Amino acid sequence: MSSTDFARGNESFQKSDFRSAYRHYTNALKANPKNAVVLDCRAATNQRLGKHKDALEDARLIVKLEPTQARGYLRLYKVLTHLNQKDKAQQVIGVSLRRVPAFDKLYPALKRLKTSKDIDTPIQNYWPLLPLELIHSIFLSLPLQDRVRSMRVCRYWHQILRDTPAIWRDLTITNPSTRITFPAFTTYLKRAGSAGVHTIALGSISFKKQRGNEPMKDLLNAPQCLQHIDFTGWSASHSTAQSLLRQNKSTLRYVNATDATSSNDYICAAIEECDILETLVCLNYTRLDYNELKYPSRAASSVKNFHFKTQLPAAGGYTAGPMVRYIGSLPNLENLSLHYTDGIPGTFIHRLILSLPYLQQFRVRIEQRLSSALRTDTTNTLSAREAKELERNSANIRVFSLACLCFYDWELIPIITGCREKIQALTLYETSLTDHGLQHVCLQPLPQLQVLELSRCHFSSETMVSLLRACPNLRNVVLNDLPNANDEVMTALAQCKHVTTLDISSSTKITGFGVRRVVAGCPSLRRLVADCCSIDLDTIQHTRSVMGHSSCSFFSRV
Repeated sequence: MSSTDFARGNESFQKSDFRSAYRHYTNALKANPKNAVVLDCRAATNQRLGKHKDALEDARLIVKLEPTQARGYLRLYKVLTHLNQKDKAQQVIGVSLRRVPAFDKLYPALKRLKTSKDIDTPIQNYWPLLPLELIHSIFLSLPLQDRVRSMRVCRYWHQILRDTPAIWRDLTITNPSTRITFPAFTTYLKRAGSAGVHTIALGSISFKKQRGNEPMKDLLNAPQCLQHIDFTGWSASHSTAQSLLRQNKSTLRYVNATDATSSNDYICAAIEECDILETLVCLNYTRLDYNELKYPSRAASSVKNFHFKTQLPAAGGYTAGPMVRYIGSLPNLENLSLHYTDGIPGTFIHRLILSLPYLQQFRVRIEQRLSSALRTDTTNTLSAREAKELERNSANIRVFSLACLCFYDWELIPIITGCREKIQALTLYETSLTDHGLQHVCLQPLPQLQVLELSRCHFSSETMVSLLRACPNLRNVVLNDLPNANDEVMTALAQCKHVTTLDISSSTKITGFGVRRVVAGCPSLRRLVADCCSIDLDTIQHTRSVMGHSSCSFFSRV
């Protein structure tokens, strides 16, 4: 009966009818439970059916019945490999080569599965040999979600991550699609233990609305050692946030209130409570109402960086005073970045710089959605004393980037005069500057200027030529959408031997002659964007042959 069932099982296996094969093999084993050949066939059938645990049991039983034959070890190796337990599978092969005699007909198959080096060298776990400080730094460099996944890799990693509070002092989620639950957040805080959490940046956490304050409450009970907190997407009362900031006032250095329900409250609380705060960030804030704007009750001399983006109220109700007063509470700012998505701000650029004597990076972008007829009066309102002070406060500016129609020559001249020796990057986008103002900039060289970006400005070609001649060390140049940029400008640019990237998109008066002059005169040029319809095909082919096809981008219809 057992031989008949075994034969039927083989027929079913060959026809891929694995369920029937399993049934016949099982019946054959009932008559002879110690038949290793039938056990091997049933183990193979279990593998095909996805019953890997049953296949593993059959393979181990074969090894137990025939410890000196290769059949069971080969089956056990296949099952373990399929279960992704490769280390155990290699150990099985090592044991089999010591037990199975060389004259076994399946011995060569075992030999091929393991090299002599693997046989002689036992598998070692090198993690315990590494210094703990190195292991901690490796895990700390991983984002939070990857640290959590690492706990599932092996028992040793799980133990290290569970028992080392310092690894959990940085709770940062870099993937915007990742969400954590409130219980998980509580677990991470507990793992940090007495070491405390230094950084929290979790984005829009998937907390239920009715539990919006609970993460804050847990943080209030944690050790007071926060250095970096990102409130992005959080909803918590002003009093709770203020308590958290007050408890960590001696350690907090960075606060981000982007998209928070009370961004202005958080910023004011951070300025008022934190003693060593260095960076403030508030982006995508659309509820700015100067009638309800809260101002800090004291100045924060420690703040060096302020990044702010908002949508201004309707035109007609805005004056420069509120924002100047707001930023005036940060007298030692070195890096200022403002971005307004609507409105006409008035002439307040110079007023900002007058209130910031240590400014090094100044970036302001104001998107003009109203007609130029609504611009403020262009009359020079600077007194001689204010002009001198503006020049003095600009002495440390290294980056000056401005996109604002309401910026005029009489503001630019003292600013550039003050920072002429140190400025490294100058960006002017859609401003009201004239040739007179820019010509004054060119009176003396700008020796440190490496980045020059002019976009949507109406300077004459002569003025741009003078500017390029005054900047001998340019590296990155953008002359985008300039109606008067022509081949003479390109000829002047060809004298700047250190230029590595150039963008002359939408400057329609530049022809192939000017492009050839730049390519020939700038040996360091590595990237060229020239979406200009006036460049001929021969020039395009020549430029690509010199620089390489991937280093050039030309007009899409050519």
